[in-house]
Amino acid sequence: MTVIFLDTNIFIQCLDLKQLNWNEIIDDEEVLLLVSQAVNKEINNHKKDVNSRRAKRARKAYTLFKKLLVLHPLPFLLSENNPIVKINLLSVIDDSNKTAKNLDITQTDDRIIAEAIEYKLLNPSKNVLLLTHDTSMMLTAKNSNLDFIEIPDNWFLKSENDSTQKKIIALEKQNKDRKSTRLNSSHI
Repeated sequence: MTVIFLDTNIFIQCLDLKQLNWNEIIDDEEVLLLVSQAVNKEINNHKKDVNSRRAKRARKAYTLFKKLLVLHPLPFLLSENNPIVKINLLSVIDDSNKTAKNLDITQTDDRIIAEAIEYKLLNPSKNVLLLTHDTSMMLTAKNSNLDFIEIPDNWFLKSENDSTQKKIIALEKQNKDRKSTRLNSSHI
């Protein structure tokens, strides 16, 4: 079994977990996705974000976390296909992690890495990885001897238009509608 610690960006910037092709990144029959305490807190902070898309995605993730909390310690099944993919909340891990001495656990990314390292120490028979798209986090994981997988680009949601782009699109539509109305009225 492969255990994958998820970075926050998988919940905020990517397609739904059930839509992802896990075979694309891992060659194992069973995968357990873990949501660390740090990710849980960061998602909670994003629920009231001024960016409506980020806030909406955070609220959706938090709904999943509540479901996981009810099931805990049993994982939630995301996919029965090959691989079998389950997700669970990480139980609290001891903060006195001596192996993470170069990490600043007050920083979310470092905290996720520290939790993954501690989990790996407590479960030496499991293949423990970090899944992220954050280059800085990848470097920190590498320097901490934690293997990582980069989130594939095709897993990300399409870009959302910002408010200026939305206004331009609306104005272009209004302009097109006015031209169409003028053309129709001139044929009368």
